Amino acid sequence: GKSGVLVGRDVGEWSTNSDELEKEHKRLNSGLVRTRFPPEPNGYLHIGHAKSMNMNFRLAFEKLEVDMAERRTVFRYDDTNPDAESVEYIDSI
Repeated sequence: GKSGVLVGRDVGEWSTNSDELEKEHKRLNSGLVRTRFPPEPNGYLHIGHAKSMNMNFRLAFEKLEVDMAERRTVFRYDDTNPDAESVEYIDSI
């Protein structure tokens, strides 16, 4: 790997895409690489969320050498814990 680049753990062969699958993915997505930010509406968003998004997504994009024009971040509610959600927090987002 590249010097100074974070490296994930090796999770084995099953997690590696075939060349054909990767080629098809790139064709369908026109080179775009997407990250996702899924806030849970169980509290207010704060500056720490933005800091984490910026740091983590930037590292991922840079590691993958994604051009600035091909970077996208999707903001999507994560409603997997409805007991902890509140209309107040949903409205604030």
